Amino acid sequence: MHKITSDIMSGKLVTIPHNSTLDEAYGKMRDKKIRHLPVVDDAGRIVGILSDRDLQRAMIPVAGKVEFDEIDFKFDSKFKTQDFMSWPAKTVSESTSVRDVALMMLNEKVSAYLVMGQDHNPIGIVTTDDMLKLLISLLDKDPSRLRLTMGSMFDDYAQTGSFS
Repeated sequence: MHKITSDIMSGKLVTIPHNSTLDEAYGKMRDKKIRHLPVVDDAGRIVGILSDRDLQRAMIPVAGKVEFDEIDFKFDSKFKTQDFMSWPAKTVSESTSVRDVALMMLNEKVSAYLVMGQDHNPIGIVTTDDMLKLLISLLDKDPSRLRLTMGSMFDDYAQTGSFS
């Protein structure tokens, strides 16, 4: 089985303008249940990507009653999405193998790549969530893939220098 990025990507891009407030970005992520927003300029071109981690960096705690699992916060209104986005956005081709994208995610510590079509325009996004969905579907098809022993893992590591 040789899967490529276009097989597992999310095809519908949800974007946000570069001059949107962080409150708007947070609301869009929350409402759409996503963790990455490609950021577009006035001409609609993608200029970066805003992640939930970027928003977490921008959060300002608000004093007051704090529940165990909920902290009140706000964003400084002088900042816009362009102030916290990562740029340029990382991209892969629609024909890049899923294995290669997974390795890139691990090596570069990146959790999302924009997927570019043959015309070099974005056609989707592939995230760690997409990778986990693929893993789950593979394990559901063949549960024997789940069987690992500590001995075999350490033997593999001794031979290759990595856990494969």
